[in-house]
Amino acid sequence: LSRHRAALRKMVAPVERPILMPALVLAGAHVDFRGLGPVAVLLAIAVLARIVAKLVFGAALALPFRASPALGAGLLSSGALSVGVGLSFAIRFPDSTGNAVLAFAFVSCIVGEIFGPLTLRRALRDAGEIAASGEDAPSAAPDTETLAR
Repeated sequence: LSRHRAALRKMVAPVERPILMPALVLAGAHVDFRGLGPVAVLLAIAVLARIVAKLVFGAALALPFRASPALGAGLLSSGALSVGVGLSFAIRFPDSTGNAVLAFAFVSCIVGEIFGPLTLRRALRDAGEIAASGEDAPSAAPDTETLAR
C-alpha cells in the first residue's frame, strides 16, 4: 500500500534469493521431529485441518464460478515465508513450542509444495485455461464448448 512500493521492491529484489535459500536450509537443519513427542499428533491434526479447510474453501469457491473443486488443494502451497516465520518463532521460543511451530510450517510447506502445484494445474486444465500435456495451447477466447463445461 506504500507509495514507495516499487522503489522498495527494487531495493529488496537483488538480495531476496541469496538470503532466502540459506534461511530455508537453516530452518531445515533446525527442525527436530524427534523432540516433538506427543505434540506430533497435534501437528498431524493441524496439517490435516489446514488441508480440509483449503478443500472446503476450494469447493465453496468452485460452486459460483463452475470451477473444479480441486482448486482448493491448489491453494495448499505455503511457501518460504511460512517456514521463515516458523524459524523466527523457533529462534524466539527455543523450547518445544517453537520447535512445534517450525515443524508445522515445515510439514505444511512440504505437503503444500507437493500437492498444490499438481492440483492447481489439474484445476486449470479442467477449466480449459491451460492445455493438457501434448495438446496445443488453448486459444485466447474459449469456444462455446469450453464454456459449456
